[in-house]
Amino acid sequence: RSTHIAPKDRPSPANDFIRVQWGQALMTEAGAWEIYDARGVQLVSGKISDPIMELEIPLKLLSPGLCLLKVYLGGKTMVQTFVKS
Repeated sequence: RSTHIAPKDRPSPANDFIRVQWGQALMTEAGAWEIYDARGVQLVSGKISDPIMELEIPLKLLSPGLCLLKVYLGGKTMVQTFVKS
């Protein structure tokens, strides 16, 4: 069983959304996600409460630039940079 948290099919640069996927072992864990800009300012955040293996995060309201995505799930943290176009 995988406990890997990783971006999947994330467009680069991202415009409308970013998609994140994790393994079945973490499917029942509650979690959260946050997106920061290049200065470290938190732009948006959300909770993960449903037993899902994939999350699509909308980006339409974010300004273009370098962003940092943090996902907290099952005691693990995934950090990934992406460019919002």
